[in-house]
Amino acid sequence: MIMEQTNDFRETLWGDFLIKHKVSQIIRHKYHIHEHFEIMLILSDNAVCRIGEKQYPLAPHTMLLFNNMDLHYITLNQGIRYNRYILHFKPEFIEYLSSQDTDLLGCFFFRPFQSPQILPLEESVSTYFQNKLEMILLLQESDQEKKYGHDLEKKFRLGSLLLDINRLYREYHNIESENSYDVYSMIYPIINHIHKNLTDELTVEQLAKAAGTNQHTLCSSFKKVTGISPHQYVIKCRMIKAKDLLERGVSVKTVCTMVGYSTLPHFSRAFKKDSGLSPKEYSMKHRH
Repeated sequence: MIMEQTNDFRETLWGDFLIKHKVSQIIRHKYHIHEHFEIMLILSDNAVCRIGEKQYPLAPHTMLLFNNMDLHYITLNQGIRYNRYILHFKPEFIEYLSSQDTDLLGCFFFRPFQSPQILPLEESVSTYFQNKLEMILLLQESDQEKKYGHDLEKKFRLGSLLLDINRLYREYHNIESENSYDVYSMIYPIINHIHKNLTDELTVEQLAKAAGTNQHTLCSSFKKVTGISPHQYVIKCRMIKAKDLLERGVSVKTVCTMVGYSTLPHFSRAFKKDSGLSPKEYSMKHRH
């Protein structure tokens, strides 16, 4: 359970999950995404979260839920003590704990709402989650690797945490209809397919075929889950991936290929429409 952080702020998780409790003074983190999922519990005041092109002031006792395509960073007023819990995990670590009726990853993908990554908490609820995170932290730090059941206990504790988060997420966003999650269950494999195959040609026709449905049903259901069409979602994922690669110094030509565009002009037009800058301009502006 090691987190490797490179000079370009791209982090790789070695192991199934990693949890930390940090209290430090920071000014800014660079934009980044993770190949894994991230849960943050912010306890400090005056923190600001930037997700994509939008900025959100955070109250104390705010939970943040980032999937592997949420480009983000946190800023804080200079001199402020930044108190937070951070939990990174590989989704496949607990995926098998989900059932047809209960998907523990739903809060990371079922997002037809404004600022779905941000979940404000009452102080008492925040304390409850702090306690659960502390229990996972203690389990991580304890020397029990050879004790019977240690591997399952880690999964069960993380699964229990995600179950509580999803319950709260559903309550906060007034997700009452089971039909909504039935739709999500059909769309989640398609979302996962898109994330893993950004370099491929991802047409609505191909995605509908993969989902075992027609294009009209796919588009209607996909928008209920994500708030946008499949085509828009593919473009969004490609643009987020492209920004991450450009900030890491990857050449524009290489980025073009890595995010699934066959020609540089096509990629440049799409990127400028999304960000207002050409790929080269974006790279020069955001590289440090």
